[in-house]
Amino acid sequence: MGLNLLSVLVKGSAYERGAQLGQKGGHLIRGNRDYYFTSWKKYGGLDEEAVYKFMRNFVEPIKNYDPEILEEIQGMADSAKLTLEDLMAINARYELAISRMGIAKPTGEACTSLAATGEVTANGHTIHGQNWDFRNLERCILVEEIQDNGKPNIAGITEAGRMGILGFNSAGIGVTANGLISHRDSADHGVPYWILIRGVNNSITLDGALSRVFKAQRSLSGNMMISHEDGEVIDLEITPDNIGVMYPEEGILSHTNHFIELRHQVQDLFRTSIPDSLIRSHRAMKLLARRRGKIRVEDFKAVFTDHFSYPNSICRHADPKVDPMKGFTTISSLIYDLNTRVLHYSVENPCEHGYQTLRPKSLAPDNGKMERAVVSKSRQKRPMT
Repeated sequence: MGLNLLSVLVKGSAYERGAQLGQKGGHLIRGNRDYYFTSWKKYGGLDEEAVYKFMRNFVEPIKNYDPEILEEIQGMADSAKLTLEDLMAINARYELAISRMGIAKPTGEACTSLAATGEVTANGHTIHGQNWDFRNLERCILVEEIQDNGKPNIAGITEAGRMGILGFNSAGIGVTANGLISHRDSADHGVPYWILIRGVNNSITLDGALSRVFKAQRSLSGNMMISHEDGEVIDLEITPDNIGVMYPEEGILSHTNHFIELRHQVQDLFRTSIPDSLIRSHRAMKLLARRRGKIRVEDFKAVFTDHFSYPNSICRHADPKVDPMKGFTTISSLIYDLNTRVLHYSVENPCEHGYQTLRPKSLAPDNGKMERAVVSKSRQKRPMT
C-alpha cells in the first residue's frame, strides 16, 4: 500500500504561513532535517556546527532576494521548534552537498520534465509535468499557499520545510526542476537553487519568472522548465555565470539531467553518474510526439510510466545494487493542466499507485485572470498631459 501525503493549506502573512506549515507538518520538517544531517555526517563527515556555519552564508542573499521568503522560513523554524539554520539546511541542501561533499561525488535529483503547448494538445491547453526521482517521499507534503501582498497562490508538492514547490500558481505559471552539476559550481554563497524555484512560484508573469532567475546571484547549476497557460514554455539550463535557453520543438519540450544547450561550454559532472539521462530526455519527447495534435493528460501518464532501460527508466525504480541513501526512485509523478489549474500526481511510482487529482480552489482560473488584469492595467501608458 502506498503512502499518503500530508495535505496542508496555509494563508496569511509570510511568517504566519510558515508558522502554520511548522505547526501542521513540524514532525515531517524535523524528520527531514534529521535525515539530511545524518546523511551529511555519514558520507561527508560534517557535524552539526559545520552545517550551521555553512548555512549562515545564505541568510543575507535570501533576504536581499525576497525578504518574505526568509520570513516564511523563520516562521517554520519557530513553529517546528528548530533553528533558522536547520530550515536553511533543507532549503540549501543541494548547495551543501556540492560545496562540502565535493562535485567529484555528484548528487541531486534525477528527474524527467516534459511539456506540451496548446498547439499540439487535444484541448488546446498547456500541459506540463515531471517524474521527480529522489528518495524521501515520506517527508514530503502536498501544499496550497494562499499568499498576500500581490503574490499568486501556489499549489504542488515539496519537501517538508522547503520553500520551492513543484507545481503551479494562480497566474497560470508552472515549474519543474532537474538536477545539473557543472565544473563552475561553487555553491557556498548566493541564492539557493530551491529559493530560485520559489521565486518562479511567486511570479505573475512569465517574464517576471525569468527575471527572478536571471537577475539572481547564483552559486550552482540546475535546470528549470517554466510554462504558462497561454502556450509558452521555456527551459533554463542554469550555471553560476550563464543560462542556456531551450524552446519547444513543434510544441513539445523535454529535459532531464544533462546539459544540452550549454554542453559545449561546461564540463557536465552529472552525466557520467546517470547516463540514463541521455535516454530519458529523447525517449520522453519521442513517445509524446506520437500523439502530437491529440495529446492529453493520459498521454503524459503513459510517458511517465515508461520502463525502457528499467530500473533507470523514466519511471525509475530502486536499484538493489545501490545504497538506498544514494540511489533514486520516482517518488512522485506530477502533471499540470495549467488552463484548468488541475494537478494530477502520484504517491510513489505511478505505474504501481496510479494518479490522484487536486483541484485547488484558490488557484481557479478566474483568480489568475484577475491577477493578470491587474498587471495589464498597471502597465498601461499614462495619458499625455
